[in-house]
Amino acid sequence: MVSCVAHVKRNWLPLSETFIFNTVSAEVANRSVVLYQYLETNIALTWDDMVCVPFEMRILPRIATQIQIRSRLNKYANNQTQSYLNALRRIAPDIVHAHFGPAAVDVMLAAQQLSIPLIAAFHGYDYSSILRETKWRVLYGRLWEIAGAVTCSGEHAKKCLVALGCPSSKITILKCPVDTNAIEFRERVPVPKGERLTFMSVGRLVEKKGTIYSIEAMAEVVKVFPDSQLIHIGGGDLHGPLTERIAELGLMGNVSLLGALPHASVRQHLNAGHIFLMPSVTADTGDVESQGIALQEAQASGMPVLCSNNPGLAGGMVDGESGYIFHERDAHSQAQAMIALAGESTRWADMGRAGRRFVECEYSPAEFRRILGELYEALSKH
Repeated sequence: MVSCVAHVKRNWLPLSETFIFNTVSAEVANRSVVLYQYLETNIALTWDDMVCVPFEMRILPRIATQIQIRSRLNKYANNQTQSYLNALRRIAPDIVHAHFGPAAVDVMLAAQQLSIPLIAAFHGYDYSSILRETKWRVLYGRLWEIAGAVTCSGEHAKKCLVALGCPSSKITILKCPVDTNAIEFRERVPVPKGERLTFMSVGRLVEKKGTIYSIEAMAEVVKVFPDSQLIHIGGGDLHGPLTERIAELGLMGNVSLLGALPHASVRQHLNAGHIFLMPSVTADTGDVESQGIALQEAQASGMPVLCSNNPGLAGGMVDGESGYIFHERDAHSQAQAMIALAGESTRWADMGRAGRRFVECEYSPAEFRRILGELYEALSKH
């Protein structure tokens, strides 16, 4: 086991990124210290060993950095380079583990100068939508040279990274783990008389989560199951427009947007639901799912699931066994899948058991720790 890993994360820590916390707390190093630039306003997850590396605001260091960039002494430097050098000198970690591509770019020169192996972990937008800014292709080109390893959560992400020039030999697929011991399993049975059929979904209210298609699908579902309901957990910029759409469709009594909730509350709601929806799409910006952890947590809870054929979700469930796949950006296709699965309630228990087995096998925390620990050990010996 390595002595110390410095985890670099620009912002600590949105509710939607508990998978980062799971990596930091994976117990594959004697010490895990978090280097962050700023704290989220409503921070829900804390870590005892944290060091603030604020964005450099002092004028002289910023001028010095700009002189380096413009004189081409180091065109990859930024206003964080010196701050990370100072922090890493004090901490002296064996490994620097940066979460998301931009954070890896922030710290890469400091890690290189101090000869500390760097792992760049990619999670979605950082290999998709961010590339509309051409500077990132240049910066990533340097990152591929410096990073000792690059991780992502699936084959689609790996293909995207290879297309960006990352050597395939540097990429390790590291699926975000799901602790099934912490998720109560409940067999789903046909809905008792007097109880509402409940569809559940979890995700930020942003375009790539595809929540609008679930809402529009419900307009068809309620014609067959009038008392059914959709409960969505997650906040975001689209809350207002989606609320308006719910009103336009007359679904105020059938669709509820609960906003962001602590992870424990999310799991309680999952336990009460019957069918889980994951309608993710590739956003107009190019942003795409990386794994869709909520999809695995829902299966672990015993819920049959429905998900879109978005490439980022590929392999995240077993089509026909733990649920079904529908076409992304197609509310009618989704509605048909919802109606079909709702009508197969005698299969829910079998689907739930199949989903639980699948998650236990494919997203094991023990396997995650083994792969990550071996990666740390291998890099620390170079």
